[in-house]
Amino acid sequence: MSKEEYVPKRSSNGSRVADTRSGRERKAAREEPVRRAAPAASRPVRENEGHKAKSSGHGPSGGGSNGGKPPKRPPQEKKKRRFTGVGLLMSIAMLLLEVAFGVFLMSTKLLPLKLLAVVYVLLFLLWLVLAVLILDHRKKGRFITGCVISVLMAGLLLGGGYAIYTGVITVKNNTGANTEVSHIGVYIRVDDKAQNLEDAKDYKFGVLTTLDRENVNHSIENINTQLETNINVSEYEEIGELITALRSRKIDAIVLNDAYIQMLEESEGFESIRSEIRELTQVKIEKQVEGQAGGNAADTGHVFTMFISGIDSRTGLVAKSHSDVNIIATVNTETHQIFLLSTPRDYYVPLSISKGVPDKLTHAGIYGINVCIDTLSMLYDTKLDYYFRINFSGFEDVVDAIGGVKVYNDYPFTAEGIRFDKGYSVLNGREALLFARERKSYPDGDAHRARNQMQLIQVMFDKCTSPDILAKYTDIMKAVDGCFETSMPYDKLAELVRNQLSSNAQWEVISYAVSGTGAKRKPYSMSSKAYVMLPDMSTVETAKNLINQMYRDERIVAPPPAAE
Repeated sequence: MSKEEYVPKRSSNGSRVADTRSGRERKAAREEPVRRAAPAASRPVRENEGHKAKSSGHGPSGGGSNGGKPPKRPPQEKKKRRFTGVGLLMSIAMLLLEVAFGVFLMSTKLLPLKLLAVVYVLLFLLWLVLAVLILDHRKKGRFITGCVISVLMAGLLLGGGYAIYTGVITVKNNTGANTEVSHIGVYIRVDDKAQNLEDAKDYKFGVLTTLDRENVNHSIENINTQLETNINVSEYEEIGELITALRSRKIDAIVLNDAYIQMLEESEGFESIRSEIRELTQVKIEKQVEGQAGGNAADTGHVFTMFISGIDSRTGLVAKSHSDVNIIATVNTETHQIFLLSTPRDYYVPLSISKGVPDKLTHAGIYGINVCIDTLSMLYDTKLDYYFRINFSGFEDVVDAIGGVKVYNDYPFTAEGIRFDKGYSVLNGREALLFARERKSYPDGDAHRARNQMQLIQVMFDKCTSPDILAKYTDIMKAVDGCFETSMPYDKLAELVRNQLSSNAQWEVISYAVSGTGAKRKPYSMSSKAYVMLPDMSTVETAKNLINQMYRDERIVAPPPAAE
């Protein structure tokens, strides 16, 4: 039935006919005028009207161009929805970034649990504040402020995370060392015309009978493999004889560890040997560093010893080189004391491989880090748990990276054109190295140099454990990368860092250097007499007692300097 206005029907005699419409139809008829009077935009569209409008091409208002579609949302409502979506995405991104940063911090193992919990709480509170700001679309200023802070914090977290990551990787790459690389060279006379190993195929090669023979044999096998033949080899007992045979042309080439040439330069008549020979080729041999000998009856987990070696090499960390710095650091993490014991480089003691024949301690380095460690373990009857090696060029870089060191000099001297006055001075890397190596200007020579070296270690330790060092973090990481190595595992180092951050303890560094008497002797590794230091065994006993006190958790007192 039509929904047009209802007109009552009448009969032929004028009387009204009964209304036959249903109740729904009568109600619709009564509401129709009201609906027609309402504005077109606010009047609801019934299903059948929408259908008619679509089919007729006219809106419910009769002839409109909207095609029956709902009216568009106001621009302000669309902008609010857009702000809400952006804010939601940014808050989710910040939450994920902070979670990732927190997980990364935990994986470094450097922070104690309490400090890690504080970091997590701060990160969560920060995210909560940012979420409130960027999700409040009603106030444009808050939204913009939250977005700007979020971007800045994201940059800070990413930049800080990257800096920490590079530092951790640098430390991991240089900790847990358990191998060493030896460089075995094939040397010929400087005027020899050979340019490569193939040119020397028919040469007579000289080698040492016993010294470093394992590495030499390995090198000869490598050479035979390359040349596809067995080279002609002659043996010599001493390095002096080997070089003399090369000079006199009894042999054409020698196979020798580069560290021995460095040692030979100390011998009379061989000071200029490097200018007489040149390296034809080099063989690199990697060898496992074995466990150390010795031991303490009171060995505990909170006390450990580390052999600190400064090697006389500017071409990187090689396995065999003179060890000009020989310091044993005994660390007690409960008493917070560090005992630094220095042994002069010329100390005349049996090496672990010399079968009781004395040699200069510095020569132990040319046989590898194991011989250094075992020799000092024998001398002081103590176990050395770890070693730390740094080359001289790396030492310079580290000192420069931390902003120099302030040291006290007892006697004025000049080295390589640089004047060192008596008193306190701030030294850069090169100056600090010269200060650490000087001995001839001091009345007690090597013993005084040992004290200077330990003074440098203490000053560098103090600077590296101060809060100011954080500003130089990146420079230090660049400086130490590749110039040092230690057998201490990363997890042990991380444990020490965690303990220090938890306790914020103040450390006391005690130094002592053993002494002796200068003399001329023929060392095990040399073919002629050279200057050595005969040990004063009373100072060695004092050093032993101090180490044992550290293991017994007794606080030690700095002993008076040993007399030369």
